[in-house]
Amino acid sequence: MTSETQVLEFAESDVQYITWSPTGHGVTWVRNNDLYYIDDVSKYPTGMVRITHDGSKNQILNGLPDWVYEEEMVFTTNNIFWSPDSRFLAYLVTNDTLVDKIEYSVYGDFQYPDMVEVAYPKAGSANPTVSMKLYMAAHDSVISVAAPVELVGSEHLFSRFYWHPDSNSFIIYWMNRISNKTVPQLCKFNSTGKNWNCSVVQAGLEESQTGWIGNGGTPFDPIMRNDGSQSYFTIMSDAEGYWHIAFIETTAETPVFLTTGANVVVSLRGYDADHDWLYFVSAYPLPRKRQLYRIKASSTSVPFRPEEWDCLTCGNDFDDNRCQWINPGFSPTLKYLVVNCGGPDVPMTTIQLLDADGNYGPPEVVVNNDDLIANKASVKWPIKEYGEIDSQNGIKILYQLHKPMDFDASKKYPLLIEVYGGPGFQKVQDRWTRSWAPIHMVSQYDVIVVSLDARGSGYRGDGIAHMLYKKIGQLEKVDTTEVGSFFAAKPWIDETKMAVWGWSYGGYTTTFTISEGAEVFKCGFAVAPLATRFLYDSIHTERYMTLPEDNVDGYEKCSILNSDLENFKKASYSIIHGTADDNVHFQNAALISKALIEANVDFDNFYYADEAHSVNYGPNSNRHIYKLLTSKVRRCFDLPAPEMNSDVTLTLKQKKKSRSKSRFVFQDDMMLRNDLRDNRQ
Repeated sequence: MTSETQVLEFAESDVQYITWSPTGHGVTWVRNNDLYYIDDVSKYPTGMVRITHDGSKNQILNGLPDWVYEEEMVFTTNNIFWSPDSRFLAYLVTNDTLVDKIEYSVYGDFQYPDMVEVAYPKAGSANPTVSMKLYMAAHDSVISVAAPVELVGSEHLFSRFYWHPDSNSFIIYWMNRISNKTVPQLCKFNSTGKNWNCSVVQAGLEESQTGWIGNGGTPFDPIMRNDGSQSYFTIMSDAEGYWHIAFIETTAETPVFLTTGANVVVSLRGYDADHDWLYFVSAYPLPRKRQLYRIKASSTSVPFRPEEWDCLTCGNDFDDNRCQWINPGFSPTLKYLVVNCGGPDVPMTTIQLLDADGNYGPPEVVVNNDDLIANKASVKWPIKEYGEIDSQNGIKILYQLHKPMDFDASKKYPLLIEVYGGPGFQKVQDRWTRSWAPIHMVSQYDVIVVSLDARGSGYRGDGIAHMLYKKIGQLEKVDTTEVGSFFAAKPWIDETKMAVWGWSYGGYTTTFTISEGAEVFKCGFAVAPLATRFLYDSIHTERYMTLPEDNVDGYEKCSILNSDLENFKKASYSIIHGTADDNVHFQNAALISKALIEANVDFDNFYYADEAHSVNYGPNSNRHIYKLLTSKVRRCFDLPAPEMNSDVTLTLKQKKKSRSKSRFVFQDDMMLRNDLRDNRQ
């Protein structure tokens, strides 16, 4: 390896990622998919080292995830991992050479459209291959870390990488292709031989017999103990299928569970070694809630039941109306605790100081959102209620409904069901929202909006979530139709004015629901729906459906193109899609439209040129799509213009402008991704 001494001339946009080292003045960056390093920026350019030389677009990516890894596995824009002391730089190499490419047009204002090509593996096709590399600056050398293929197979997936605080060891999580098995690999530095010795952590092995691993098919983030043992805390499914805290001793054969109960732990947030407090967030006392708890990690009285946990965000110090959905943040030394209260009412933020006894003092409000409170008071804000349905399928379907502030049980109201339905997802939450359907349509048009968590939903244990395993598309439509029938029987619902809508997976569920329950729903509005799981990315699809050749019947039944298209003649159906959607490709909308035309079905469609999955790239596109949806609902329900005409932007989430990486923006996709990222904090 040689250091480059010439000054490189390149535009700022050529740098795909750049980051400082944790200590000192080192920097590493990626340019044209190659990795560069300098131990002190004052030495630039003579001290610069080019670590890799084989990077190429849609082929070899050094330190960067490709499309499918960013979307489904790492949820970030880089795969670069500095050791805490900056001696070592680990990075993932993603090889897309054998991955098929998707192409779509960007029309712009050119005479001829531009063609965008993205490496995108679909179900059953060739996946990217991945390898972990480690650059040792002191030796100016790179070594490879081989995955334990005997346990995860040759088509394995990379999932997570974690350095131990002493920088002399790290853990890599590998998974098999269908994401029902995860294998942690511990590597220790041999200072004498200047190499790394790696072995499998037997106590951390996890394999599901009923579905996928963890939350969304990825293992939970650990918290390392800084005691020289390389042991750590993490979250795993226990014998009953609930996520609970497990202590992993790297020399042991099995984990030790520290918590138990018919509820789930969502994320680990910190470990106070001085006082032995382990902090975590749980969906307890109800699945729709999030609270911060702690336990004594080294106690011999484990596992602790929920009633034995110490709740830090319950009680009189926190507003019950605003602090039922907690997202905590600790300073590096745990001296300060910031509590972000996320609902159900207006969010607020507090801060607390750790005392000498390891307890946090009273919370001090640092953000109260007074302007938002005032703005809310100027709107006819909906009333939010929760309930359960004893479903015909044997489980309780949870629902939340938003009804007008001046609700009158003697009147009849239109009903709009907002669906998502993806495996492990949760719609029913004690969380603040100002989104289009539950706020704007209720406050402005007196529409009642309902969301539901049925079979396949998350945060109630694997037993319910894994009901969708190998059966995507078969259960969501049945459960949504049952919820529609349940509310149609209410005296205050106009059963002739009921509709269902959703975006992304919700658009898929909406479309399937019309194929099943068109006699219940007058209209269905689907934004960016899939036509069939064959057309979606391999990692997401195969973790829930396995490989196509191993689940032929499931893949046939998960295709809308194979559903009863005659039912679409009984309802009004609308499909909306962006032509530059790099996530759910426009190909899906084209095939659904083609199938409906061949079946002689009347429907309407609306396509947003050059828009990606979230329809938010153009200066007015996001506002336009919600105005379009409002118009379609008004037409379906024959609604007059609203009496109040407050600015619709009050009820919409702020959108991030992005063409190709916009899939975290739409409300439901964003909440799922945020939950997954929360688990990594």
